[in-house]
Amino acid sequence: IAKTVHFFDDGCSILVGYMESHRVRAWTISPWTRLWERMVFSRIAKTAMSPRGEYLLVHNMVTGCDAYTIPEMGRHASSTFTAPVISRKPINVGFASAGSLVIQGGSRGQIFLHIFENANLFQILQH
Repeated sequence: IAKTVHFFDDGCSILVGYMESHRVRAWTISPWTRLWERMVFSRIAKTAMSPRGEYLLVHNMVTGCDAYTIPEMGRHASSTFTAPVISRKPINVGFASAGSLVIQGGSRGQIFLHIFENANLFQILQH
């Protein structure tokens, strides 16, 4: 099941994440051509692309979100941004402060902010 779509390469290409197969595929739009396909360790529930298109955050519905490099789809050195996951529902993730912070929702209405470079928890915001 295709769960996420992102434009990249100045809008000339798309990146699609598939939940159950753990696959990420990239295509050029014109002409329609598959660029690459990679498998990741995470189920792909929700994703966010970094501002410069270098990284993809993937909410894995188990421990929080993981960061992968694009296009290799290798794990970022500080790859897992942990947050309590009570229910196995997709939770939004994103980047802030020009990509230096990772934002992810929580199962109990909290918002978790992590420092991207080292995955340390920066702040928890209560809803």
